[in-house]
Amino acid sequence: MKILISASDLRKNFEKYTIVDLRSKQEYDTAHIKGAVSLPVGDAPLKTDDGGFPSAGNWAGLLGGLGITRDAKIVAYDDGKSGRAVARFWYVAKYYGHGEVLILNGGFSAATALPMSADAAKITPSIYATNITEGYIFGLNEVLENYGKMKFLDVRTMEEFTGDDLRDNPRGGHLRGAILAPVDNFFADAPGQSFASPDKLAQAMTRLGIRKEDFIVTY
Repeated sequence: MKILISASDLRKNFEKYTIVDLRSKQEYDTAHIKGAVSLPVGDAPLKTDDGGFPSAGNWAGLLGGLGITRDAKIVAYDDGKSGRAVARFWYVAKYYGHGEVLILNGGFSAATALPMSADAAKITPSIYATNITEGYIFGLNEVLENYGKMKFLDVRTMEEFTGDDLRDNPRGGHLRGAILAPVDNFFADAPGQSFASPDKLAQAMTRLGIRKEDFIVTY
């Protein structure tokens, strides 16, 4: 499954994609990739108050309100500093059955050779039909049924892992047997590429004792 697209590859196929800008409205209004629609993650319901996914109805209204249908080929980007916002957008989109949705590797900071604009994209609202794809999220019952068959990666901070920082959670600590894997392990160190290179990712997984064949659940 292809997940990332470079700015150079996007430039070659520019007219093929619907582009979604996940930065703030102020950043979008200053400059954005030409034709991109604005979906500020600070305002958008990409997660609920308890950290879960938005409802199917909310997601359909959000995408449909931007004139996006489920057969659109999407490229999404954020500011390129961490990749967290665009990674969540990708995950929610795939969970709700979107076909081709790609992440612009490096985000807006890598898009210097792409056409830019300060004009808002013209939008014609559409009907977006969700189709939940199983396997992207695990509920409590599924976790309990498969507890000994999986490895848990806890991507929070050390303080959350140990329980010193509750972060508004009702209790501290971590799931028994979970491996501490701070999310920075999976992002690039250099600007212009949001996500870790294959070599860095392989090294991180090796340090964590994770093999390709392992069944991983993250939280």
